[in-house]
Amino acid sequence: MRRPLLIICLLAPLLSLSQNNNHSLTEFFGGEIPKQKSREGFYKISWVTSKTTREATLKDVIRVDSIKGTITHLQIRNDNKVDSSVASLSTLAPIFTSTKSKTSESTFIFGANRISYIIRNAGVAAETGEDKVSENYFDPFFGEYLIGHLPLKPGYKASLPFYTAKKGVTFWEILDVSLDALPSPDGKLTLLTMLKINVGGVSGTIWVDLSAREVIKVVYPIPDGVFIKHKI
Repeated sequence: MRRPLLIICLLAPLLSLSQNNNHSLTEFFGGEIPKQKSREGFYKISWVTSKTTREATLKDVIRVDSIKGTITHLQIRNDNKVDSSVASLSTLAPIFTSTKSKTSESTFIFGANRISYIIRNAGVAAETGEDKVSENYFDPFFGEYLIGHLPLKPGYKASLPFYTAKKGVTFWEILDVSLDALPSPDGKLTLLTMLKINVGGVSGTIWVDLSAREVIKVVYPIPDGVFIKHKI
């Protein structure tokens, strides 16, 4: 589990020089990125279909380094999947991402209008390549974190650009924002902000605690079922 942290520590000084110039991304936050802070939390993830239910636990870690000017997002699951992402602290533009599971491993280095990648799948030769992207974009591994920091209120709408491997820029469409209440672990109702979102033709719902600036629950359809992620 220490390998992603080691990679980030070794590469951070170099990667800070190769950030894509995404200063216009601040427009989604009203012109200024909200102040970031380090935190940790846990989520339960469920894939529920008519025939099976699969579950995992996710440790979600945010680390802010004001000296290097970076923010690191680690997502560590108990089924041996680990996602590590580094972004600019001032713009949230992506710098580096590594994702690893039992059967595959991918690394992405984001530069000015160019993304270099290495993709390894079990039993298959490593694939290396580059994507040329002229648009500004976010890293999808920061997607939910970013949503928690948007100036959300009823009537807010946005089309957030995210890089998708070997596909270029795709958009997360925030279609509707409203208020809703969900039960907290102690059984009391908690007032949250609810988003209706569309990603690549798939519609989902996200609940956000704006006081903590974090996503509490995510629900979207999968073939013959539903994906559910909620904070525990």
